[in-house]
Amino acid sequence: MAAGKPRGGSDPWREINDDVDQADLQPVYFLGGQEPFLARRAYDLLYAAGVAGGPRGFNEQTFVGDKAKGGAVASACNTLPMMGKRRVVVIRQVERMAKAEQDELGAYCANPSPTTMLLLVQSDDPGKLKIDGRTKFPKAIKKNGRWCEFKRLYGRNLAGWIEHEARRLDKQLEPACASYLEGLMGNDLAQIANALAIASLFVGQERRILLDDLAQVVAGRKHDALWDMLDSLGERKLRPTVKALQQLASQGEDAHSMLRLVVKRLRELSRARAASDRGLSARDAAVEAGINPAIAWKFEGQIRAWQLPQLQRAISHLVQAESDMKGGLRIDPRLALESAILQAFASS
Repeated sequence: MAAGKPRGGSDPWREINDDVDQADLQPVYFLGGQEPFLARRAYDLLYAAGVAGGPRGFNEQTFVGDKAKGGAVASACNTLPMMGKRRVVVIRQVERMAKAEQDELGAYCANPSPTTMLLLVQSDDPGKLKIDGRTKFPKAIKKNGRWCEFKRLYGRNLAGWIEHEARRLDKQLEPACASYLEGLMGNDLAQIANALAIASLFVGQERRILLDDLAQVVAGRKHDALWDMLDSLGERKLRPTVKALQQLASQGEDAHSMLRLVVKRLRELSRARAASDRGLSARDAAVEAGINPAIAWKFEGQIRAWQLPQLQRAISHLVQAESDMKGGLRIDPRLALESAILQAFASS
């Protein structure tokens, strides 16, 4: 850790991204504030960076605030990593730690282990419980790590975050898109991230998301039908999948676009299932597969619903349908899509 590096700046999200990009992870992070979505996103980013390069499970330990003992947490932090670069120790609901335990942990934070990253995560809704900023505990964190309190985003900061979120999805936004999303959803980052994820699926390989794309998938029933179709498919529920496909077709949705969405979802699930089979939790497997961390929880049941060979056979049927659509066969695209999905379910 570089001496004199500033701590607790005005843009904790940027600082955390810089830490990860520069491989300069700090030994202690407090994650909390008014915007729990950003705190959760920061946690996902830091956790993934912290456990990278080592075997999963050996170097990870989690405590819960009201049951956490300062000495036990310090002992976990001072344990050397096994076959990896660092350990990751997490305290959830850290504001619920007893004052005496905070003081004991503060002594550790004054001289933290360089081979451990301690993540201190505040509850999404801590209520009136707050860590007293005058005590040694937060002062030690601010001196030797990062005290990250995420504020609500407005105006230019919100627009900048929306652009950054689109880049995370490897997309560019038409200039009017940020204002459109803000006008429709305010500064609800979870809803905005969800809308951008759907728009990214909707445009497929296209690099740019246009305002009309957002209007189609966000403002009307098509947005709900797209999610219903993909989620029902992921959960291996045939009847609601076909019903949603028929609803999308009645709304004029192109069969080729729906096929791209279906293939993308099954390939995501295939990568996630392979990661799960290697021992990752369903949520971590989803994130490793490239699924937006903000909605990774939605995929946990879907990953468990399939076995890897089933997904591979289903993808094969859909790829064949795509070939039939693009070839010279006189076949109705909607019929080809529905037939492929029926075959995918039948062969699973």
